[in-house]
Amino acid sequence: MSFSKHRSPIFVLIVASCTGTVVGGKGTGGAGGGLGGTAGSGGVASGGDRGTGGQSGGGRAGTGGEAGSQSQSGGIGGTAGVAGGGGTNSADGGAATDPLHALATCTSGMVWTAASPNDPLMRPGEGCNVSSACHGAGAAAIWSVAGTIYPTGHEPNDCEGFSNTSSNGVGIVITDAMGGVLPLAPNTVGNFYYSGALAFPIQAKLISFATGAERAMVGPVSSGDCNSCHTQDGSSGAPGRLTVPF
Repeated sequence: MSFSKHRSPIFVLIVASCTGTVVGGKGTGGAGGGLGGTAGSGGVASGGDRGTGGQSGGGRAGTGGEAGSQSQSGGIGGTAGVAGGGGTNSADGGAATDPLHALATCTSGMVWTAASPNDPLMRPGEGCNVSSACHGAGAAAIWSVAGTIYPTGHEPNDCEGFSNTSSNGVGIVITDAMGGVLPLAPNTVGNFYYSGALAFPIQAKLISFATGAERAMVGPVSSGDCNSCHTQDGSSGAPGRLTVPF
């Protein structure tokens, strides 16, 4: 009996040291293992900077954002960001420039002079029906509609204009007040003209046969002398030359 009395306390103490605390003469289970740490926040999933356009070509795509780092308390790392898109295909990485807004230049490098013959290639860019022109007031032939198409918007008088070919063809379409439609084609210096009857006011638009692009007037006009308004710098609300569609 005396041996049993000395063993019981020792047994209880051993159990308490392994699994819990002693309450009275009986050990209860200790608290469970510590709770796991809170999940780490994911890495930022933002895309890389949008690539800027390379000169005369598409911009290089931005690199993806870095994946989020693993949280010390067991969180899951964030996913990598999406790569940024490439720049727009143009010289400055933005939208391509409308040739109407190009700086003043003679694109063809060819200029009509007074020594040149008076023929359908004469005086590109000049008004045909103004009083000082060959076909002005009192002349034998006054064009119902005439003008010059240019590659850019601010070319000087007598500079040869847009040279129409089968591969880059551009036409002008006149619609008169009665709904009649008149298609015209420029010659090798960009000149076009017509002497038949038209009901004014008229509307006009340029069409690129290569791309389908159009450049139309904002409203009807009462004169068919296109170059009198579509001068190098533009007048009477015109922005400049009759310029190939963009």
